[in-house]
Amino acid sequence: MKTIILLILFSFSCQAQSLYNPKANDKLSYVDSESFSITFTKSLYGLTFEQNDRKLDNELKTKIERFMKNTNRPKFKGQGKFTLGIVKRNNQYFVVESRKPERLLEL
Repeated sequence: MKTIILLILFSFSCQAQSLYNPKANDKLSYVDSESFSITFTKSLYGLTFEQNDRKLDNELKTKIERFMKNTNRPKFKGQGKFTLGIVKRNNQYFVVESRKPERLLEL
């Protein structure tokens, strides 16, 4: 009787520690990844984007403005000229905080 109970407890503990992650089966393709940088100037009056940024559309512009307004990261605080590395993956935009290890902040 004790062996059966031990066997059942052991099987449950093995199942709880399984390396299988059901969320990992979602297809995430980095083939559709696109990276570029956007340069702008931050002042007391807001953000002024450079005119030659072809990737900059109104949606991305508002997301960057919201990110710069709400961020608490010291790297993006203050005034001056900033260059943000932007990655577009699966129709979502991310700010590159560091390359290795890759750390992305969602816009």
